[in-house]
Amino acid sequence: MAVTEDQKQKVKELLTEGRKIEAIKWLRETFNIGLKEAKILAEHVAAEMDPSEFKSPSFTPKTRKDRMGKRIGGIFAVIGLIMLGFAIVDASTDYKLAGNGIELNGKVISNPAQPVFEYKVNESIYHYYSITSSSPPSYYVGEVVTLYVDPENPTRVLVNTFTDRWLLEAILGGMGLIFTLVGLTVNRVS
Repeated sequence: MAVTEDQKQKVKELLTEGRKIEAIKWLRETFNIGLKEAKILAEHVAAEMDPSEFKSPSFTPKTRKDRMGKRIGGIFAVIGLIMLGFAIVDASTDYKLAGNGIELNGKVISNPAQPVFEYKVNESIYHYYSITSSSPPSYYVGEVVTLYVDPENPTRVLVNTFTDRWLLEAILGGMGLIFTLVGLTVNRVS
């Protein structure tokens, strides 16, 4: 198939303007060829052209990679901010309970690895089953620990230890900060 200089020039004009799809369509209609052949022909014409002739860059894998990097960075940043939010809410809730709660002594009555605390509020005895467990046990049966108890809901308890008060916030806050910084860095670099 012979392509005249005028026909090449038409394809070059379309390619120069970043209209590759229109160039392929024009080639299909002009030469009555299939999509694959028209694409190959357009690529041959583009290969003969100087890269400085193109006004707008055509789609390249690099731009797709850049957009993917921004998306991944955005996802990391959002996950990090959510983690930071949970850490702040949990720390605030614990801080309010420690500030407004009744400070009592609780006694470990069983299972030192995941202790059960017994405490007394207004002559009523309550039991608090810790959600935190450890191996080896952090407590021993009979140990007395400071508890903060909500005066309006005596079953709401905060054990005054680092593990119960700050460990979750430290983990969520630390990971949230790392995720946010990595996400923002990836987003900026991409």
